[in-house]
Amino acid sequence: MASSRKVIKGIMKQLKKDPNNPKLYQQLGDAYREQNKIDEALNAYKKSAELYEQQSKPQAAISVYRQMLSLDPKQPLINMKLASLYVQTDSTGDAKAQLELAIKEFEARGDSENLQRAQKMLGDLAPAAWLQKVRDALDAHRS
Repeated sequence: MASSRKVIKGIMKQLKKDPNNPKLYQQLGDAYREQNKIDEALNAYKKSAELYEQQSKPQAAISVYRQMLSLDPKQPLINMKLASLYVQTDSTGDAKAQLELAIKEFEARGDSENLQRAQKMLGDLAPAAWLQKVRDALDAHRS
């Protein structure tokens, strides 16, 4: 426990010099997770994922958001973030799965505003999925 406190202190010191380093926030999240400080870990992971998104690194952001869901799987806004990133990386099936999880959780919470947003995103995926099938067919034909 004392060593992870030292690790956290060291990471915080590095973050003062390099506040836009997503790896440092991810390491901070890992250190908080080790101490079972879930809220702090989630906040650090969120900052890391947001920085990865700003730096146009969707795969890294996906990885961090998945870490967040492993700590707390009932975060429908994170499911929606993941869905958006999966669309960017042409993983429509994964996007659909994340949106379905978000919709289920929003329904359970009675959150109609976010439920509608998630349902709209899911509806918007249908053309993307169709387009991906066309691309796949064209690629197969060219081979």
